[in-house]
Amino acid sequence: MSDKLEEYKFMKQELVDIKNKQEEKFMALADEHRDTLRSIRFDKDLEMFNRPHDNVLSKMLEITLARKRKIAKKYSWPCSF
Repeated sequence: MSDKLEEYKFMKQELVDIKNKQEEKFMALADEHRDTLRSIRFDKDLEMFNRPHDNVLSKMLEITLARKRKIAKKYSWPCSF
């Protein structure tokens, strides 16, 4: 009976170790994914902020400028419009 108990404890510990390794891999992938998304979001914000607004329709100008102000505030960039 004691052998079965020891075998059970060993198997249980192996399962816990496997689960911990899987969680570590998942968290590492999640961190990489989060960093990638943050980088993509920054690139899109930078592109939008630097896009000229001279040719924007007058109806859309205020919306475009508000979006640019929001981006500037988010990254603490100077904004003069």
